[in-house]
Amino acid sequence: DVEQKKKRFELDVERVAVEGRVELRQKLAKALFGVFLGVAFYLGEKYTFGNPITLLHGMEQLSPTYEVAVSNAKPTVLEFYADWCESCKKMAPKVSKLETEFAGSVNFVVMNGENPDYRELLQKYRVDGVPHFALLGADGKLQTTLIGKIPMSVLEDDLNALVNGEELPYIGFDIEELPY
Repeated sequence: DVEQKKKRFELDVERVAVEGRVELRQKLAKALFGVFLGVAFYLGEKYTFGNPITLLHGMEQLSPTYEVAVSNAKPTVLEFYADWCESCKKMAPKVSKLETEFAGSVNFVVMNGENPDYRELLQKYRVDGVPHFALLGADGKLQTTLIGKIPMSVLEDDLNALVNGEELPYIGFDIEELPY
């Protein structure tokens, strides 16, 4: 009788140990899966074109240089942005769409305004806020600046006028100067 109890006790101990290892493995697997999902979501957001900062950086990398843009006899949009700028982020997909629509007829030069390499251009075009769009004619001369979270129709109308050699409908548009 004592031997049977001892044997049953040993079996119970072994069963509890096995159950504990299984439970530990399950918890470990869940934790690792959670970490994997977290990393996947983080990287997916950070490194996809769903992220406006990634989109802006990509647009900047694909931009022609300023020197090429002002010398190729096409109108040019100089866009100055900053990573922290919420308006820049919100406008990025729409500006990218306009860039696609006007591909071949308008240069889009996208520049991070916090990059010291662009200091001279920031001064030349008097960039004191972002987003800041400087629209240049085919001759490379400044036609107007559009500042702030401007309606895309404003930028589109000015681009159409630039391409067609017409007078720009919006001159010196600054969203901060609108009466409330």
